[in-house]
Amino acid sequence: MKTFAPRYYNRFKCRADKCAHTCCAGWEIDVDGVTLSKYNSVGGEMGERIKKSLTEGDGALCFALNEDKCPFLNDSGLCDIITLLGEDYLSQVCADHPRFRNFLSDRIEVGVGLTCEEACSLVLNSDDNFLVEIDDDGAVNEKNSEWEEWLLKKRNELLDIASSERKIEDKCERILKSVGEKTASVSAEVWREIYLSLERMDESWTDVVAKIVPNGKIRDEKIYSRVLSYMIFRHILDAENESDLRARTSFCVHATYFISAVADILEKEGEKNADEEGARLYSSEIEYSDDNLYSLIDLFATEE
Repeated sequence: MKTFAPRYYNRFKCRADKCAHTCCAGWEIDVDGVTLSKYNSVGGEMGERIKKSLTEGDGALCFALNEDKCPFLNDSGLCDIITLLGEDYLSQVCADHPRFRNFLSDRIEVGVGLTCEEACSLVLNSDDNFLVEIDDDGAVNEKNSEWEEWLLKKRNELLDIASSERKIEDKCERILKSVGEKTASVSAEVWREIYLSLERMDESWTDVVAKIVPNGKIRDEKIYSRVLSYMIFRHILDAENESDLRARTSFCVHATYFISAVADILEKEGEKNADEEGARLYSSEIEYSDDNLYSLIDLFATEE
């Protein structure tokens, strides 16, 4: 099976202790079976420490958080598992983060999610998002189903529009039109109510949403064309049918506008990297919560 990724993908490198928003806090850190077998082979003080840190959470084995942080996040902002045992001892969820994958019968696509500040900076400052082959495990690919083949072509059509030289607002209109959808007219007050009704993980997000004023304008042509491309790349291939495709496309366009509105608020409050921080916050709160993500996609699916 061949794996493809945006050309910028191989430039991603974790900032480790230089990251202002560690991924080792605020998340349930699952421990998969393969990694557990490795942990069971670790002796001494580290082995005992690992065993004492394991607990059951949401039906899966995970590390018990300490003040909302992974117990192996040290005072220097580094992971004790990596420094003492090596990266091979990371659980799959930690080794993968912030990567995401799209699966088709004939290929795998991988990207990096905006919830990570390094990935966010990479995505929002890169135009080289053309997909390239990064791996081939030698397995014989199956053929795509008729739906997968059609969806892949449609997704690529949307990406072509997003990366064109048109104005960003025109791109959004054309993308919606391409799937037979139109822009929904919803007031800022309604959007605030919708987002405040969702699960929230960071109180700074609550503060921003409470002040949000979507104005139908987008801050920066290049940056938000990249946001739009990212959203389309990440979310469209999960569509199960044409109705779901329209809902997901509407979500991608909406998210682009909403992140711009979030960045407006952050900039007024003195955030120097408002576009990146707005995208990171949005991704953390929406893309990394299945409940929140599907609540929004379902909202677009039910709109007339």
